[in-house]
Amino acid sequence: MKLLTNPKSLKEELFIETILFFLENKVFGLIGSVVSVVLIICFIYLYLSKNGRDERGREIFAFASFISLILFLVLTHLFGIFIASFFPATISIFAIAHLLQLLLNIVLLVHIISTFILHKTK
Repeated sequence: MKLLTNPKSLKEELFIETILFFLENKVFGLIGSVVSVVLIICFIYLYLSKNGRDERGREIFAFASFISLILFLVLTHLFGIFIASFFPATISIFAIAHLLQLLLNIVLLVHIISTFILHKTK
């Protein structure tokens, strides 16, 4: 299957086909869903925990949220460019959904890690 009209190289075409294979794979989507649920539970736990209720905890959570917001803005821009530049116009809705789920997982993971790092440093 030819993905690009003018492929720059065989490596690029193979790379895109590999990414599409994973993004359209239902097992990849199921694993991503489980990871999303775990990360959302961790996110809610950090927000409702004893450390998150005081003034210092709210400040740390707000700063970690700011970091995650900046990352979200950058990643959505990069993912948009990535999809528009490299994928065919007939990309599956499952691939888009899994890509958005991956974006959510990355942002939640960065938020959780930055919250832990800020709790240790402040």
